[in-house]
Amino acid sequence: QPGLLVSTRAISTDLFPTFLSMAGLAQMPEQHLDGSDLVPLLQNSAQLTRRSLYFHYPHHQVLEPHSAVISEDWKLIQFHESARTELYDLGNDIGERVNLSESMPDTAQALRRMLEQHLNVIGAQLPVINPDYDPAAEKEKPPFAKYDPCEKTQDQDPRRYVTDSDIDYGSEWTVETFQPR
Repeated sequence: QPGLLVSTRAISTDLFPTFLSMAGLAQMPEQHLDGSDLVPLLQNSAQLTRRSLYFHYPHHQVLEPHSAVISEDWKLIQFHESARTELYDLGNDIGERVNLSESMPDTAQALRRMLEQHLNVIGAQLPVINPDYDPAAEKEKPPFAKYDPCEKTQDQDPRRYVTDSDIDYGSEWTVETFQPR
């Protein structure tokens, strides 16, 4: 519909299942582990049931290896090398300028537990310290492994597509589910 405004969060992994649906092709969930078909949203006929989005980057990119979760208006980023945590209230700080992890430790802990459980259930690859790391080495010359403090094994993706309907691998978890006791 012209002028339709959808406020549901989407992620780039939603594009593949959405394009399959728009082309009238069958879904291939083994190839889009984390994506959801957005066509029902675009047709204003249904809402997505997921309440949380998860991100996992076990290797160096612009940032050190990290994982993140967005649940409702909260975003937590867990950095794997430094063990640093960042927490943002996206409802009031879309630019992620104010890290609330120290001032809101209970919320950070609840989101960290959600993220850890999600990564565990899907079998996510976590970074491993690289014994060949040489910080003084030139970055332009192979083998690249010695230039990364964590091993680069990103071609080995052990994630599992969870097809058992009795297993909730995290799509419905919320911050309230994991509030500290």
